[in-house]
Amino acid sequence: MAPNWQEFSANVHKLEIFTGILQEEDRMLRIGIEENYIACRLLEQEAGDKKLKREDVGTKLANIEKKKAALMRGESVNVDEDDPLLGLETRRMSTSRTNDDEAGNESASQNDEATQSEKEASVFSDPDDEEFDASCGDNDGARRKHARRDSHTAVLQNVHKNFPTVLLIDDVWVETTCAECGINASRRGFFKAVSGFRYHHNRKHPDVVYDGFGFCKRRVVSEADVQNMKSGREPDEVPIVRKTAPKKIGH
Repeated sequence: MAPNWQEFSANVHKLEIFTGILQEEDRMLRIGIEENYIACRLLEQEAGDKKLKREDVGTKLANIEKKKAALMRGESVNVDEDDPLLGLETRRMSTSRTNDDEAGNESASQNDEATQSEKEASVFSDPDDEEFDASCGDNDGARRKHARRDSHTAVLQNVHKNFPTVLLIDDVWVETTCAECGINASRRGFFKAVSGFRYHHNRKHPDVVYDGFGFCKRRVVSEADVQNMKSGREPDEVPIVRKTAPKKIGH
């Protein structure tokens, strides 16, 4: 029986479509696994930090018991140095002073009835701040200033100088954007270091509290795209594009 080439061609085309769908599903599953891996690493790190804090608390409790015994023996001891609220208040005051210094003359008040677009525009009202954001990674003074507060953010490796927002965090390559407004660049170019994101966050979103790298939203980058970017080539699967602040509405 002679083959029906039209039917044969149609069936091959269908199979190619099915293959593309399944390959895309496989890619999304792989990305999901990598994201879950990051989440597990973060949970492990958080659990480790809490374990260390518990050990520190246990040491302080044991020290307090020793001082109680010393008081019972009539000895003179300094009890104020064991006040757990003392260190908390000191850290709170230090954070407040730092935020005030970095905020400068920027107004912290907003109109509660402003539209969402107006609120977004007000976040980026000072273009000079955006100019500094992009160059923060290259500014030694700015780097030292922010490294004092987050020394662990100053040594992150980026995949290539052409893609400075793709960083190796917890042994996983991720694309980073601001967790609040989603930008990764100013008009001059990409933020050149995590310190650039940190500076932007402190200036534009000073009332938002974060833990660790919480000021950066992360997207896991596939191994294929990582290899392309390491060679300076554009990624094939998900492009790395500049996301800048919307222009201010009005004057």
